[in-house]
Amino acid sequence: MADWDEIAESFDEAFFADPMYSLILAAMVKKARDGKVERALDLGCGTGNLIAMLLEEFPAAEMIGVDPSAGMRGMSEERFRSYPNVEIMGGDALDIPLEDGSVDLIVTSLALHHVSPGLKPSCAREMARVLKPGGRFIHADPFCGVAGAADDAERWRDIIERMVAKALYSLEHGAWKMMLGELKAIPYVLHGDGEYMITVEEWEDILAEAGFSDFEVTTIPPVDLIKIVCCRLAK
Repeated sequence: MADWDEIAESFDEAFFADPMYSLILAAMVKKARDGKVERALDLGCGTGNLIAMLLEEFPAAEMIGVDPSAGMRGMSEERFRSYPNVEIMGGDALDIPLEDGSVDLIVTSLALHHVSPGLKPSCAREMARVLKPGGRFIHADPFCGVAGAADDAERWRDIIERMVAKALYSLEHGAWKMMLGELKAIPYVLHGDGEYMITVEEWEDILAEAGFSDFEVTTIPPVDLIKIVCCRLAK
């Protein structure tokens, strides 16, 4: 697993070398344009790339970034030091340091797959807690296409094929660090060791149980791995 404190300073160089990363963020911002944004939360904000893009669209909005990594928070704090409407806080998807019903948008990119399947219902309920009624959730993450037991051969094959396809895409575009990281992550995903992958349908069921509805799913081309899930908390 990655040591996020250790790689914080090299994160942007590695991720922006991969064209899909920019496509993911741009697609999430496009989805955010569909509604009003006054106070938004970026859960697992990293170095603040998504916050920066959202500020271009909603310069008057209050932006809150939450991340468990001190190294990542430090990068974001320095980046937004002169922005009075941006606050970076410690926390994670199971313990968001915000009051109930306090944000109208939650975004999170490539972060929630670190939450184990057993804890995902708690994660969904925690996000529902801090969202205003009718608030939106826009989430980008890797998903597999086969549900099953942890050691199910068909599920493993599906995960391997999707992750190798993504690693080859990174290789073809010169994103060497991304390619190596993606290949290194495969055993962790297969063994459920800090990296977890479920199907979109399983995630939608978990979110629906927490009160979310109006699901919309978009796949980021050209590899069928990263999907954007958009939904809304019931009023």
